Formats: sequence, structure tokens, C-alpha cells
Amino acid sequence: MKIDEQKFADTVGVEVASLTDECKALLKQYDLKYRHLNKEEFESALLCIFQGMLSRLHLRSGQDRKTHWETGWKKNLDFYKDEKLQENLKPGYFRHEEFIRYDRTYVKSLSTDFVFKFLKILQAQFYVDNLKNINNIFELGCGSGHNIASLASIFPNKNFIGLDWSKEAIKIINLLNKNMEANISGQLFDFFNPNENDFDVPPNSAFITTGAFEQLGNKCDKIIKFILDKKPKIVVNLEPIHEFYDSDNLSDFIALNYHNQRNYLNEYYTKLLSLEKEGKLKIEFAKKINFGGHCHDGWSTIIWRPL
Repeated sequence: MKIDEQKFADTVGVEVASLTDECKALLKQYDLKYRHLNKEEFESALLCIFQGMLSRLHLRSGQDRKTHWETGWKKNLDFYKDEKLQENLKPGYFRHEEFIRYDRTYVKSLSTDFVFKFLKILQAQFYVDNLKNINNIFELGCGSGHNIASLASIFPNKNFIGLDWSKEAIKIINLLNKNMEANISGQLFDFFNPNENDFDVPPNSAFITTGAFEQLGNKCDKIIKFILDKKPKIVVNLEPIHEFYDSDNLSDFIALNYHNQRNYLNEYYTKLLSLEKEGKLKIEFAKKINFGGHCHDGWSTIIWRPL
């Protein structure tokens, strides 16, 4: 089996006719193949997941993890300095996983870098489709810079601003500005204290995130208020969304427990819904993307705009 245009469109909740050219090109290039598991493999997958969860009991997202991210992005910075290849920007947490989450169960990957490539296809759909008419793109939590590098290759005439609390991440963004024919800049920015590193948001701007807000846990009020005050034209979040899991489904139940164990993003969607009722924002699209590494669905999609 493989993820073709129809399968991908069904997974992400859009019509095949609305797939972007960039998305279709990557689906063809990556040729993502997988198969369902037999009984022994399914049990092995569960064992692998639970062992991984137990080994990470001491790891919780939040403000105390800043040093961890500095170390991780420093590795990407050093790799990129040496070879100046976009492949050097792939975060270290993307490792080969024999078993992956897909369509609310577990399957066996038959393609290399399956999870990372799926993410790139997902971005080629939702980012490209929603940013094509945007002039200024702010990535909140730019990390290793791989998202901005990909988008700048597609949209070389747009302005990209990478925001992160890691100094090493900003160094990567500055190197991208030198090495790519694109307008790229970086600035220190802390989700937990967004007003400490303020910046101007010009008209026709977008805010995007990819697996970055997950670090907020339930402390998302300040960043939501910050975004509402800045009034970007559109916000595109690809994040693990606590409220989207179905605890009556086995794989979702396991993922939800992992999500809680790691203190990942919680109450974000609930708060957006509440603010929408108050007339402060409009949610344009919200979809649980049933795909991820073996522990959780990392990139469900919410698209919204301040009013």
C-alpha cells in the first residue's frame, strides 16, 4: 500500500482537486509505502511504544527544556555550517521508526524517512495553499530552520521571519539568509513571555507553527492573546492537539496518555473555540491528522484568523 493523492486527501480532509502542485509532486517523489501489521508485529509495536514511554517518564515539555533545545539546534547548526545542505537541517528527533501511526492504528513503514517526508507533504499542502498570497511569513518556533528553508525554496520572493527562544536556532536562520536567495531574518522570541521580544507585524502577514506550540502545555493564554493583538491575516498550526484524540480508540488512548505524560499542548483548541464564540477569531479549518511517529499524532491542523 502507499499514500497516493486520494489517500492523502482523505487523511488530511481535503478534496483531491484542491491538492497543491507542490504536494502532488512530493507524493510522487517520495512514494510513501507501508503495510498493515500481523499479530506478532502489532504486539511488537505496542511493546516498543510502551518501552519508549517508560524511558521518557522524566521528560516533560516546558520552560525547563530550553537548554535541551539549544543543544539540539547547535548540532544542526554545526552540520549546516559544514555542508550547507538542507538535509543538515532535519531535526535529530526524526529517527527511523519501523512502526508508525496511520489512520488510527499502527502500520509498518516501507520507505525511508517516512515520518519526516509525510510532514513535508503536509506542509506542501496546508502551508503552500494558505500562504501563496501572503507577503510576510512568521514561523513561531523555527528550530533548525528546515521549515523556512523548504518554504523559501517554494516562495523565494516572500519575507520569512524565524522566531525562537534558542540563540542557536537564530544563528541557523541568519546562515540561511546568507546561503539562500531569499529574504530571511531571525529574532529571539519566547512563547511563555511573548511581549518581552516584541516585533512589528506588517499587513498581509501569517503566523505558522510546526510542532512548536506542543511545548506550551496548558500555558497558551499569553501566546493566543499576543497573536490576537498582532492580527496576522492567517494562522496555520500543525500541532498535536489534545482535544482531537478519541480515548475509545486504542492507538488514540495510548497517544493521549503519551501526550499527557510529556505535558504537550493542552486546552489550545478549546480556548480558540471559546474565543470564536466571543467573536474574537474565526476558525477556518480544524482536522485531526491521523499520522505520526509511533507515540502520537504530531501535526493535526488548525487554521484560524483574528478578527
